[in-house]
Amino acid sequence: MKLGLSEAIAVNGNVDSFEVTNNKVHDNNNIGIVLIGHEGVSSVAALDQARNGVVRNNIVHHNSSINNTSYNEYSADGIYVDGGKEIIIEQNQSYENDLGIEVASEHAGKSASQITVRDNTISNNIMSGIAIGGYDSKQGYAENNTITNNVIYKNDTKDQESGQIELNYDTRHNVITNNQIYASNSRIFISNNFNKNTGNKLDYNHYYGDFDQTNGLWQWKRKTYKGFSSYQAGMNQEGNEQHSVFSKLSPSFNLILK
Repeated sequence: MKLGLSEAIAVNGNVDSFEVTNNKVHDNNNIGIVLIGHEGVSSVAALDQARNGVVRNNIVHHNSSINNTSYNEYSADGIYVDGGKEIIIEQNQSYENDLGIEVASEHAGKSASQITVRDNTISNNIMSGIAIGGYDSKQGYAENNTITNNVIYKNDTKDQESGQIELNYDTRHNVITNNQIYASNSRIFISNNFNKNTGNKLDYNHYYGDFDQTNGLWQWKRKTYKGFSSYQAGMNQEGNEQHSVFSKLSPSFNLILK
């Protein structure tokens, strides 16, 4: 579907207690599913957010803005929270989009908050599997969100240096735990090219690569670590990743995705 500046499924503004479930959203030239806030749809700021929603059991794939003349770049998420709050995103498949799932706010000083991203399978997207925070320093922030129990498999397929999980501008007190994270050819697991990163907690993640742990790449607050042991030692200084592990896979390994 040719969408221009629109999205395939959009929940925007003063929408409380909603469900987006059991859809197949594919082959669009912009974002598949978006939950939006802070755009002045409601004159009451506290109500100007999509909130208390569930996005469950959707299959979202092949959504890309690269041939959309409004963008002409890879910027279409499968599922995107742009300033929403208190939303559960669970049991979805998001694959072969520009990005898998993103939690951010495009409005400076405003947030996407209390979003739970759990039990999703996110695979083979062109850029990151999961991204949180503003895409540049003019955007808003991501706060008090939880990313847990996801399978994040071989995203960053065009070596965009976005890795499997990408922490962008101004991430605050987010929790990233118990995820299964498989590197692509870029070998980048975590990308974090911004110093504005406060109180985020990572632990109990399982990292997989078809290479020795010494060849994996992780970035935290703009510092790049080569090797899981180096990364874990650095992160332990903040009490992070103490129980996370790395496993080497056979080059012939291929995860059977649901």
